[in-house]
Formats: sequence, structure tokens, C-alpha cells
Amino acid sequence: MKHTRATLLFIFRLYTCFAFIVSGCSTSHVNLILSQDLDPLIGKKDLLKMHKESASLWHSRNKREDLDAFIALEVKIAKQPSPPREDIIRLARAHHFLAEYLESSEEEKAKHFALGSDYAEKALIYNAKLKEKILVEKLPPEQALNECKHQDAEALYWYAINLEQWAEKQGLSTLLKYKERVKKMIDRVAELSPELHHGAVYRYYGIYYAQAPGFANGDTKKSKTSFDNAVGKYPEFFANHVLYAEHYATKMDDQALFKKQLTIVINGNPKLLKEYLPEQTLEQEKAKRLLERKTP
Repeated sequence: MKHTRATLLFIFRLYTCFAFIVSGCSTSHVNLILSQDLDPLIGKKDLLKMHKESASLWHSRNKREDLDAFIALEVKIAKQPSPPREDIIRLARAHHFLAEYLESSEEEKAKHFALGSDYAEKALIYNAKLKEKILVEKLPPEQALNECKHQDAEALYWYAINLEQWAEKQGLSTLLKYKERVKKMIDRVAELSPELHHGAVYRYYGIYYAQAPGFANGDTKKSKTSFDNAVGKYPEFFANHVLYAEHYATKMDDQALFKKQLTIVINGNPKLLKEYLPEQTLEQEKAKRLLERKTP
């Protein structure tokens, strides 16, 4: 059905008004990690032992008991004075991994996405200028993006992704409140580190443009271009193919593309990317479930 320009303008204004109204009923997220008390100082030898143990557990993070043990250890490390920034970022990533792959309860998923966002924000304040903006001026990270440097890109990415997925679990009003804020942060990540995590930015844009309505920045051509960039540059990274099938091919009812992308994953070798072996293994299992369950 064709719409006149006036009709489209009316629809867009209606959507904008609705977004404004529901944002007033939305949930706001408060980061309690930034104000938590520190634990008593752990000795260097004990701390080194904890780091070695957590590194071992991280390699088997696709096992729930190992990931839980990893998080418990890293939380202790995070409560030490000046813990390594890499530990804080990995905690943000670990909570996202748990919510994304291993947790079935929607309430628990939301809890872990929130914690992932909190730890990522804690990692951001290692940048002194961001610390000033966030802790002193009380600005949210999306209002201090000019202060972000290349070394902040990963923390900013995990902050944004965890925050959006937490917001999604809270309902439409909260998602609308945070969605464009998240996009601004991902836009900054794209400027600072466009190839982060084997096409993370391309995956985000592929999903974003596929999900949004046409009158609110949705664009299936941009979605396809983003996913094509992801699978073209990083064909060995399974999530690129799975999300292409799950979001774009499903939306376009493209059965051939759906089967093609999932079959690539099913027939792929998850060991090619040793650093991401847990993710690769779980994405392969997901691809099998999607292909067995339905076609678009």
C-alpha cells in the first residue's frame, strides 16, 4: 500500500509522540557498581593465583559452572584497589555471555545484562576525562562520547550492547528510551574500532536496520549491506551468519539465504578461532536449532 508524504509524516509524528509518552513510564538503570565498597587488600601471590585460575575458567566459559566460578573470582578482583581494566571489561563480557547463551530465565537475563553494563561503565572511567564526566558531572556515557579514545572502544561496546539488551527486557517504553542512545555509542565505536570482535559493529547495524520500522530509520538495504560486510570480512565468525539468517533473512522471508547462512555455520569448524571457541560452539548449536525449527 502506498502512503502520501502527508500520511507518512503523520505516522512519524504519531510514533514520536508515542515514544515520548512511553518514555515517561520507562525504567531507568542505576549503576551501583561505581559506588560499591572495596574489599581488604589481597596479597600479590594470592592475586596472581586468582588471575591464573580465572584465565583457565574463561577458556571453558560455555560451561555454566565454569563461567559462574569465573565471575565469582573476577568480582573479588574487581573489588580490589585499581584492578586491571581488562578484568573489568571481561566481567562485562562474561555477564553478557551468560545472559545471551546460558541463562533461560528472562528475569535473570535482565539482571546479567544490567551487571554487564555496570562493569563496562566501570571500565570506561579508567579514562580520566570520562571519569570526570561520569562520576563528577553525572553525565551518562553517551553524553561524553568525544572523550572516548581507541582504548575505550571495547568497554563502550559492551556498555552499549548490555544496556540495550537490558532495556529490551524491561519493555517497549524502556527500549525506546535507550535505543537511540545506544546507537550513538555504537556509532562512536565504529569510529574508534570498526573491526572490533570480528565485525561486532556490522552485526549491530545489521540488526538495528532490520528491526526498526521504515519511518524510524529502518532500512533493509542498509541491514543487508551491514551483514554482507560482516560475513564478507569475517566469514569464519559464526555469529555473523546466524544473525544474518535470524534477523535479515527472516524479515525478508528469504528461505534460500536463511538456509545458506545457517548451513555455513553448521558445516564450519569452530576451532578455527580458538579465542572464541565457546561462542563458536554455542552459535553452531543455535544454527542447528534454528534450521531444524523453521524456515522463514
